[in-house]
Amino acid sequence: MTRDGLLQAVIDAAQADARVIGLFLSGSLATGRADAYSDIDLVLVADAGAHTAFVDQARTWVAALAELVLWKRTYPTWPLFNAVTAEWLRLDLTVTVPERLAGSKASLKPLLDDQGLYDALPANLPLRDVDP
Repeated sequence: MTRDGLLQAVIDAAQADARVIGLFLSGSLATGRADAYSDIDLVLVADAGAHTAFVDQARTWVAALAELVLWKRTYPTWPLFNAVTAEWLRLDLTVTVPERLAGSKASLKPLLDDQGLYDALPANLPLRDVDP
């Protein structure tokens, strides 16, 4: 399987899962800065009533698409998962709900968005003050 093949498998699975109401590409693939070694960064928006169950089943959901050799929840309190497939494809998956969708039109690319979540995002996020 290729990176594009894995991405298409995720899109197809999201479209077939009634709990998924949005799927957005983020990171270098979304902003056009990807190279041959870039991973797939995704933000999956689950229905609020199904969020906890989806988070609990996320590994099984992704493993149905590709054989996993690594699955890690990056932060105990935040549903961000890192996966590596047997083909050494890398996938980062954040699972959120509509009210917590963060980002901008410049940083996210909609792959599935039947509820128009993308339309409510700002064009860009304000720059943060950084102490030198």
